[in-house]
Amino acid sequence: MKQLLATVTAAEPLAAFHLLTISALDLPQLRAGQLMLARPRTAHLRESYLRVPLFPIPSITAPNTCSVLIVRGEEGWTAAETVARSQAGDELDIVAPVGNGFTLEGGARRVLLLGTPSWLAPLIALAREAAQKQVEVTLLVERGPYELAPVLGALLPVEVEYEIVANLADSLKPVLMWPDQICAAAPAETYRALWEQITPLGARARSAFAQAMLAPPMACGFGVCLSCAVEIAGHPRLACVDGPVFDWADLAL
Repeated sequence: MKQLLATVTAAEPLAAFHLLTISALDLPQLRAGQLMLARPRTAHLRESYLRVPLFPIPSITAPNTCSVLIVRGEEGWTAAETVARSQAGDELDIVAPVGNGFTLEGGARRVLLLGTPSWLAPLIALAREAAQKQVEVTLLVERGPYELAPVLGALLPVEVEYEIVANLADSLKPVLMWPDQICAAAPAETYRALWEQITPLGARARSAFAQAMLAPPMACGFGVCLSCAVEIAGHPRLACVDGPVFDWADLAL
C-alpha cells in the first residue's frame, strides 16, 4: 500500500455514471476487487481525513492508468461527490492498493460473474483480466434504476457475454452448471437470495469455487476504525484488510 498523487486525464458522463480516467507514474498493480482510497488534492481541511473508496478498472492498453465509475443517484452525487466532480487535470491524493481482490483459479476456463448496478466496476475489471487469459466469461447483472447497456458495451471486452436480468436468483438456475468458477459483487441481501443455489455446488467443488465481495462502508481503509467489520466463517473480519473478497462458503448469511 502506498500514498501517491494521480492525475485525472479524462472525466465524462456515461449513462447514469461518471467515468474518470486516472493516471500516475507509480500507480501500483491493482487486482480486480481491490480498492483505492481517493480524495481531491485540494480538499478542504474538514474533508482532508476522509477518502472515498473506489474500485479501479485497470486499463487494457495504457500502463499506470485506470478508470473509476461513480454512480449518480437520484438525489445528486453520493458520498463520492467531491471526487466525482473532478475534471481533467485535477489531482487526486490516493492510497492503494487496499484489501484483497478476486483470484482466478488456474484451472478455470469458464467464469460466471454476478452483480448489481452499483458494483459493476470490480466485475468489469475481473472480466478484462479473465479475457486476457482467454477464459470464457459471462456476466449477469441485475437490472436497476440505471441504464446499463451503454456502460457494459463501452467497458467490457467484446468477447465477454453479458445479460441484464430482472432478478439474479431467477436467472441463475439455467446457467449454474456452466462455470468452473463464480465471482459475485452485490449487496448481502442479494447473496441471501442466491445462497441455496450456489452453496451446494461449492461444497462439492474445490475451495474458492465461488467468491463474493462484501464491501460495507469503509472510513479508514487500514483496519483501525473497525467500521467495516463483517462476520466471516464465524469470526469478525475487516473488509478493508481481510477482504473485501471472501470465499463464498465462509459468508455468514
